[in-house]
Amino acid sequence: MGDYARLSKEEQEQYHNTLVLLTQVVPELASSIDLENNVIEGGTAALRANTEAWKENAMAQAYQDQLTAMYQSYSSVLIEAEENSIGLTRAQYELEAANQKYDDTIARMNELWAEASEEADRQYKEYGILSDATAFLSQEYYDLQNSLSDVGDEIYTAQKSVEAYQKAIDEDAEAVAAAEAEIELAEEAVRNL
Repeated sequence: MGDYARLSKEEQEQYHNTLVLLTQVVPELASSIDLENNVIEGGTAALRANTEAWKENAMAQAYQDQLTAMYQSYSSVLIEAEENSIGLTRAQYELEAANQKYDDTIARMNELWAEASEEADRQYKEYGILSDATAFLSQEYYDLQNSLSDVGDEIYTAQKSVEAYQKAIDEDAEAVAAAEAEIELAEEAVRNL
């Protein structure tokens, strides 16, 4: 930067302002710059060395910040994947329960039909009157029959939920792989530096 004493008043003011700006932009350099006397401890060579060290540290910090951001993003992707996995398990249990409810309803309806058929047979044997088994069905049978559409809706809803969670899990797997590849490249770049 030259000899301060040989500079014109205007150049000295510019020199002083440059030193002030340096201490503001790179606070780590403030200990090496005497603003009252407009002197750089160790001269401009020391300033250049300090500036280079600051630049290297700043770059290392920038890489670290970028890696940290990538790790946070990766963490978010992993958490979402785990939440979707838990949701899929819950949806599968709901589907299983709805299917079991349907099977139980059909089984009970078959029991009631068998009882109605036995009663129709007994009536025929005892009185000689031929009757259809439907005449001996209880209200429970009809209630169960009516509930089948609701159970079918439960099965449909649970199946759609399972499919949605499975799709999300597949997408999560792609996002995890992409995040891992991005982190790998960034880590490789940092290692190469």
